[in-house]
Amino acid sequence: MTDAPAPGPASSPRSAQQQALLLWLRQSFGQRGRMLPWILGLLVLAGAVQTGAALWDAPSGNIKVLLAGGHVRDAVATGQWWRLFTWTLLHADMGHLLANLLMLAVVGRPVEAAFGAARLWIVFWGSALGAALAVLGHPGPWWTVGASGAVLGVLGAWVGLGLKLWPRLGSRMRVRMIALPAGALALLVWMGGASTDRLAHAGGALGGLLLGTALRPQFLPLSSAATRQSAAWLRWTAYAVAGVVLAAVALAAAHIDRPVPLHKVQTEKVFFDDMPLRVPAHLRRGTWSAAQGCAGALADPAWALRTRRVACFPLPVEGVLLLGRRDQLFTLDREDLVAMDEANRTGRWVRRQSGVLVAAVGRDWAWVVQAPEPLLPSYRNALSAVLPEPGSAVVTLPTAATGS
Repeated sequence: MTDAPAPGPASSPRSAQQQALLLWLRQSFGQRGRMLPWILGLLVLAGAVQTGAALWDAPSGNIKVLLAGGHVRDAVATGQWWRLFTWTLLHADMGHLLANLLMLAVVGRPVEAAFGAARLWIVFWGSALGAALAVLGHPGPWWTVGASGAVLGVLGAWVGLGLKLWPRLGSRMRVRMIALPAGALALLVWMGGASTDRLAHAGGALGGLLLGTALRPQFLPLSSAATRQSAAWLRWTAYAVAGVVLAAVALAAAHIDRPVPLHKVQTEKVFFDDMPLRVPAHLRRGTWSAAQGCAGALADPAWALRTRRVACFPLPVEGVLLLGRRDQLFTLDREDLVAMDEANRTGRWVRRQSGVLVAAVGRDWAWVVQAPEPLLPSYRNALSAVLPEPGSAVVTLPTAATGS
């Protein structure tokens, strides 16, 4: 009597399980979830609010919304916790929003099909919080907006699910659920230019990966008539997260017209022709040109003054701090000199015009801040340490006879 042949791969229980998972994966992309449209709609609504603010209060409306709800590291450190959530709803521009909407629409479908609506909501905001906490690791003042950290967290949850199901997956499913998404995740974390916040991407991806590994999947049956119900504790957790997000949005709305709290910029002394200057110690330094803006790496701001260049320091949120000769920075009409004289007498920044603060330095030089108007009150305080002592500068006002 001979032994019966072993069942082939196609007829083994393991193979049947893998085929069922593959079929589910294919069909899950075509299923319409309950939570995903709400998250997409929430991001679209926030984009509409930004657009409406820009039209209602041009040109400062949108920047006010971004400053009230964006992730500003110094502001979070002072206790403005709502920014850990509201920054996810805001975007720098329409292209930024559309890219995140498209990616979330693709990766959110299978994740909701696997975990359910409540778990997708928790994964999205848990990943957003992980990204926000990672951004706090930046060494200096920092600000950022966007849902990319949360979106990459949803993709990370998909990879986490694949790792959780590793023993039940065949080689094809391991490629589709782990290798390809993990490769895309690594690429999205590191790609981009100077405007890409890689710490936010990495924090969101890691948060989603941990949640995807920890949460129990609840696969959506392929039958369109089938339903499922989340556990009571999970539903109440999702409701609690929604309450926190609503409270964060309300607090951000209440702070739209308030200055952003920024820490004072630390300074160091340099000497120029026996005149001590206090310049920012930890802000990037460059030289200013109309064509390139603030570019290059400047070691010595005094060298820039000696060679008739304008030293520049990109500011932590948005804008630039300039140090140069008055005749390079101003037209030197009477209003310019009156503003610098007031700054010299009071030892404070003086607003020269929309988006511009000025201060006199010595006989022939000046500090200038160029930034969006809503940020000027914040920079007045944050940059007070670079100002010379009151009365130390020389400002010559034009007389009625000489005129200017």
